This record gives sequence, C-alpha cells and structure tokens, in this order.
Amino acid sequence: MTKPIFRAFPLAALVAVCTLPAVPLAAAHAETIASKVVQLGQMNQVSVSALRATERNGHLLLQVQFTNASTGYQSLAYRVKWLDQDQFSVWEDEAWKPLMLNGLQSVSVQALAPTRTATDFRIEVHAVDNSAPAMGAR
Repeated sequence: MTKPIFRAFPLAALVAVCTLPAVPLAAAHAETIASKVVQLGQMNQVSVSALRATERNGHLLLQVQFTNASTGYQSLAYRVKWLDQDQFSVWEDEAWKPLMLNGLQSVSVQALAPTRTATDFRIEVHAVDNSAPAMGAR
C-alpha cells in the first residue's frame, strides 16, 4: 500500500512545482550594474563593466571594474555612497578618488563599507570626457 503513495508523491511534487507562477525575468535581474551606478553626466568612453559584492567580516566588500573603450587616455573620479536596508545613507560622502585609464585598459578597484549597517551602495562616477545633458532634456 505504501508503494503507490511514494510513487504518486514525486508526480504530485512535479505538478505542484509546474503550477507555480513564473518569476518575471525583470524581477530576477533587477539588481543590474546600471541600478548601482550613478553617472554624473553621460560617460562616453569609460564604463563600469563588472561589479561584484560580497560580505567580509560583516562588512560589505565591492569590486568594481572600470573599462576605457577608447584608444586614448581617460581619467575619471568615483566614490561609493553606502546605504542601509531602507536606502538611507549610513556614512558621510566619501572623497572623490581619481583613476587614470590608458587606451582600452580595464582596472579593478575594491571598496570596503565603513560600517556593518551598510547593506547596499551606489557608485557615483564622473569622467572628464562626460557630456552633460542639455538643459531641460530628459
């Protein structure tokens, strides 16, 4: 008598899983690089090409890769805005950190949250070769 129950259980589990609503693709990929980077002006040559975050000893650790798409020298400045779970700033604004990139170069930098209450972040980036949006343009 128990054998039919065990045979029916995997089928019932499969049916239950198959009837769950599908997770929208947008929700599954909501945390994109674009959602974490704040560009001050439109960066023409430099981009954030990779972004990783992990926890080390209770602090958020970031690794950011900047890439220069041009064959010429580019300079930029960046800083991290550390946020709590409610998106409130948990630390004073950091100083801007300059970064120089040779043609077609990629550089990785790391940043460690100054407090354990930082659970999220935004990377603010400003490149010298930015083009500012026109007044009133969206």
